[in-house]
Amino acid sequence: MQPLITPVITPSDSIVELKGVDLTREGNRVLEKVSFRVHRGDWVGIIGPNGAGKTTLLRVILGMIRPEGGSVSLFDTPIREFRRWHQVAYLPQKVTNFDPKFPVTVEEVVAMGRVPRLSLWKRMSRADWDAVERALDFTSVADLRRRQMGTLSGGQQQRVFIARALAAEPELLMLDEPTASVDTGATLEFYGLLRRLNQEMGITILHVSHDVSAVMDYCNALCCLNRVCYYGRDPKAMLESGEFAQVLSEVYGEHARFVVHRH
Repeated sequence: MQPLITPVITPSDSIVELKGVDLTREGNRVLEKVSFRVHRGDWVGIIGPNGAGKTTLLRVILGMIRPEGGSVSLFDTPIREFRRWHQVAYLPQKVTNFDPKFPVTVEEVVAMGRVPRLSLWKRMSRADWDAVERALDFTSVADLRRRQMGTLSGGQQQRVFIARALAAEPELLMLDEPTASVDTGATLEFYGLLRRLNQEMGITILHVSHDVSAVMDYCNALCCLNRVCYYGRDPKAMLESGEFAQVLSEVYGEHARFVVHRH
């Protein structure tokens, strides 16, 4: 089955590129001929039903899982050769499930984000601490720096983990269901923060979510995944043209219905 939507390709600004990626796990085809390119400055929403391969797709992009077919590149470099991991930040599922008894402060967690940029045995420099300070300020958690992580709310913890990612000064941020453990108010604040990261800092975002309305509101590109990837740019135009309803039917089944809940 071929994707319904073909993305516009600009070779000079490629951040992530997949070509014909196939993956089989335990005898089941998880990804089939997945191909798309993420441009610099994109915010790509990845949606699909449970078990559709969304988390697996992120792990393939990160080189954690090697597909049996196709190719994956980051920043125009084949994934097997890619070494500049400080350019990439990843927040996996359930990152906010933090042991409340673990004795670590907000500032210490954010400082961990500098580790990918440090050589072996190198101490944090003034420049490193400046990056930590900028990350704390940008995510509005500077006033929490001395607090133990276990005393924070889910929304506060999520902002701290984003600050940790920002401390590495990444160009690509990958998130897997980042709002699954936070309340509605914290979710809205979180999306506002992501918008600032994308628009003000130019960070490219890949974002797995079950919140289809939020994806339509905030993202400028869309990957609808259920083994096969249907990839398109400008989700709002897709919605207005009726193309999105066709994609939903392909991915979720013909009885799927989409109801807009504006954020």
